[in-house]
Amino acid sequence: MKYDLTGKWYVIYSNFPMWIKGDKKNPFFYYGKPVNGKFSDTVEYYRHGKRKTIEGTDVITDNGFIWRGKGLLKIIKSRWEILDYYPEHKIAIIHFHKTFFTPQGFDVISRKKEINLQIEKEIFTRLECLGIKNKMVKIQ
Repeated sequence: MKYDLTGKWYVIYSNFPMWIKGDKKNPFFYYGKPVNGKFSDTVEYYRHGKRKTIEGTDVITDNGFIWRGKGLLKIIKSRWEILDYYPEHKIAIIHFHKTFFTPQGFDVISRKKEINLQIEKEIFTRLECLGIKNKMVKIQ
């Protein structure tokens, strides 16, 4: 895999309804180490002060990833990809494809909860090129 995703990533900006609705706070992703083209994918967030998790597995493909849920979510799968990766700043822009259950969405994820203003400007320039800058919301 050409990206080092292993570890914790905070959702900094998003246009994904799950995050911008406002009832889910402090979301982050935790990606496991890839083994045989797969890795674990855990989403954590807080809702009404309680920690919630969504667990799944990602399969690495030629042009991105396919996520499949675990447990009751095993029937759900979705495609996603990394549009931009800034290894020196530990930031990525990811795109989730539309599914039967969700619209397409974009997240800016970072190893840190806060990013500096200069990097933020670079990210927003790229989001503007993608035509989604005005749709992005800062996630708390």
